[in-house]
Amino acid sequence: MIEVLAAAATATAELTWLEGDWLACPKGGGSVEERWAGPSGGLLVGVNLTTDAKGRASFEYMRVERAKDGTTAFVASPGGGAAVRFPLTRSESATAVFENAANDYPRRITYRRDGQTLHASIDDGAGGDVMAWRFERKAPGRGCP
Repeated sequence: MIEVLAAAATATAELTWLEGDWLACPKGGGSVEERWAGPSGGLLVGVNLTTDAKGRASFEYMRVERAKDGTTAFVASPGGGAAVRFPLTRSESATAVFENAANDYPRRITYRRDGQTLHASIDDGAGGDVMAWRFERKAPGRGCP
Protein backbone atom coordinates (compact mmCIF):
# COMPACT_ATOMS: atom_id res chain seq x y z
CA MET A 1 0.00 0.00 0.00
CA ILE A 2 2.78 2.48 0.87
CA GLU A 3 4.59 1.69 -2.41
CA VAL A 4 1.40 2.35 -4.42
CA LEU A 5 0.86 5.69 -2.68
CA ALA A 6 4.50 6.67 -3.24
CA ALA A 7 4.23 5.89 -6.97
CA ALA A 8 1.01 7.89 -7.25
CA ALA A 9 2.54 10.82 -5.41
CA THR A 10 5.55 10.80 -7.74
CA ALA A 11 3.33 10.70 -10.84
CA THR A 12 1.41 13.83 -9.90
CA ALA A 13 4.19 15.67 -8.02
CA GLU A 14 5.68 16.77 -11.33
CA LEU A 15 2.43 18.68 -11.96
CA THR A 16 2.60 20.85 -8.82
CA TRP A 17 2.89 23.90 -11.10
CA LEU A 18 -0.85 23.49 -11.87
CA GLU A 19 -1.90 24.11 -8.24
CA GLY A 20 -3.68 27.36 -7.37
CA ASP A 21 -6.50 29.68 -8.36
CA TRP A 22 -6.54 30.84 -11.99
CA LEU A 23 -8.68 33.41 -13.85
CA ALA A 24 -9.15 34.03 -17.59
CA CYS A 25 -11.10 37.01 -18.92
CA PRO A 26 -12.22 36.30 -22.52
CA LYS A 27 -12.35 39.26 -24.91
CA GLY A 28 -16.08 38.85 -25.51
CA GLY A 29 -16.91 39.02 -21.79
CA GLY A 30 -17.58 36.52 -19.07
CA SER A 31 -14.94 34.71 -17.04
CA VAL A 32 -13.29 31.33 -16.67
CA GLU A 33 -11.98 30.26 -13.26
CA GLU A 34 -10.03 27.13 -12.43
CA ARG A 35 -9.00 26.06 -8.95
CA TRP A 36 -6.50 23.21 -8.52
CA ALA A 37 -5.69 21.65 -5.14
CA GLY A 38 -2.95 19.16 -4.42
CA PRO A 39 -1.12 17.10 -5.14
CA SER A 40 -1.93 15.07 -2.10
CA GLY A 41 -1.70 11.30 -2.03
CA GLY A 42 -1.03 11.28 -5.76
CA LEU A 43 -4.13 13.27 -6.67
CA LEU A 44 -4.72 16.78 -8.01
CA VAL A 45 -8.34 17.96 -7.87
CA GLY A 46 -9.76 20.84 -9.88
CA VAL A 47 -12.97 22.65 -10.64
CA ASN A 48 -13.77 24.96 -13.54
CA LEU A 49 -16.47 27.64 -13.40
CA THR A 50 -17.22 29.36 -16.70
CA THR A 51 -19.59 32.31 -17.02
CA ASP A 52 -20.45 33.59 -20.49
CA ALA A 53 -21.02 37.23 -21.45
CA LYS A 54 -24.76 36.86 -20.72
CA GLY A 55 -24.13 35.58 -17.18
CA ARG A 56 -24.92 31.90 -17.84
CA ALA A 57 -22.67 29.57 -15.86
CA SER A 58 -21.33 26.06 -16.47
CA PHE A 59 -18.91 23.94 -14.46
CA GLU A 60 -16.62 20.95 -14.70
CA TYR A 61 -15.05 18.71 -12.07
CA MET A 62 -11.51 17.61 -12.90
CA ARG A 63 -8.75 15.50 -11.43
CA VAL A 64 -5.32 14.22 -12.34
CA GLU A 65 -4.73 10.79 -10.88
CA ARG A 66 -2.56 7.73 -11.10
CA ALA A 67 -4.55 4.64 -12.14
CA LYS A 68 -4.01 1.10 -10.90
CA ASP A 69 -2.31 0.27 -14.22
CA GLY A 70 0.34 2.91 -13.45
CA THR A 71 -0.82 5.50 -15.98
CA THR A 72 -1.49 9.12 -15.08
CA ALA A 73 -4.63 10.71 -16.51
CA PHE A 74 -6.74 13.85 -16.53
CA VAL A 75 -10.33 12.90 -15.69
CA ALA A 76 -13.07 15.38 -16.63
CA SER A 77 -16.72 15.42 -15.53
CA PRO A 78 -18.38 18.28 -17.46
CA GLY A 79 -21.46 19.54 -15.65
CA GLY A 80 -20.92 16.84 -13.04
CA GLY A 81 -21.72 14.16 -15.65
CA ALA A 82 -19.93 10.96 -16.57
CA ALA A 83 -16.17 11.01 -16.13
CA VAL A 84 -14.00 10.96 -19.27
CA ARG A 85 -10.38 9.83 -18.95
CA PHE A 86 -7.50 11.43 -20.90
CA PRO A 87 -4.18 9.60 -20.34
CA LEU A 88 -1.05 11.71 -19.95
CA THR A 89 0.92 11.44 -23.21
CA ARG A 90 3.60 14.06 -22.60
CA SER A 91 4.95 15.78 -19.50
CA GLU A 92 7.80 18.27 -19.41
CA SER A 93 8.90 20.77 -16.78
CA ALA A 94 5.76 22.94 -17.06
CA THR A 95 3.71 21.27 -19.80
CA ALA A 96 1.25 18.40 -19.67
CA VAL A 97 -0.62 16.89 -22.61
CA PHE A 98 -3.52 14.47 -22.11
CA GLU A 99 -5.18 12.62 -25.01
CA ASN A 100 -8.18 10.39 -25.63
CA ALA A 101 -8.63 9.55 -29.34
CA ALA A 102 -11.94 7.78 -28.60
CA ASN A 103 -13.60 10.94 -27.23
CA ASP A 104 -15.65 12.98 -29.70
CA TYR A 105 -14.37 16.40 -28.54
CA PRO A 106 -11.97 17.31 -27.17
CA ARG A 107 -9.43 14.62 -27.94
CA ARG A 108 -6.45 16.53 -26.52
CA ILE A 109 -6.11 18.74 -23.43
CA THR A 110 -2.93 20.75 -22.91
CA TYR A 111 -1.77 22.78 -19.91
CA ARG A 112 1.39 24.89 -19.94
CA ARG A 113 2.69 27.18 -17.22
CA ASP A 114 4.80 30.24 -18.03
CA GLY A 115 5.64 32.17 -14.84
CA GLN A 116 2.38 33.44 -13.36
CA THR A 117 0.44 32.56 -16.51
CA LEU A 118 -1.29 29.24 -17.16
CA HIS A 119 -2.20 28.38 -20.76
CA ALA A 120 -4.88 25.75 -21.37
CA SER A 121 -6.25 24.43 -24.64
CA ILE A 122 -8.44 21.71 -26.03
CA ASP A 123 -8.50 20.47 -29.62
CA ASP A 124 -9.53 17.68 -31.95
CA GLY A 125 -6.25 15.79 -31.51
CA ALA A 126 -4.89 16.91 -34.89
CA GLY A 127 -4.32 20.55 -33.88
CA GLY A 128 -7.61 21.78 -35.38
CA ASP A 129 -10.78 23.15 -33.78
CA VAL A 130 -8.71 24.69 -30.97
CA MET A 131 -10.15 26.48 -27.96
CA ALA A 132 -7.56 28.21 -25.77
CA TRP A 133 -7.48 30.14 -22.51
CA ARG A 134 -4.82 32.34 -20.89
CA PHE A 135 -5.15 32.28 -17.11
CA GLU A 136 -3.49 34.57 -14.58
CA ARG A 137 -3.18 33.91 -10.86
CA LYS A 138 -6.49 34.87 -9.26
CA ALA A 139 -6.27 37.12 -6.23
CA PRO A 140 -9.04 36.74 -3.61
CA GLY A 141 -12.10 38.73 -4.61
CA ARG A 142 -10.72 39.51 -8.07
CA GLY A 143 -12.93 38.97 -11.09
CA CYS A 144 -12.99 40.05 -14.71
CA PRO A 145 -13.77 43.66 -15.58
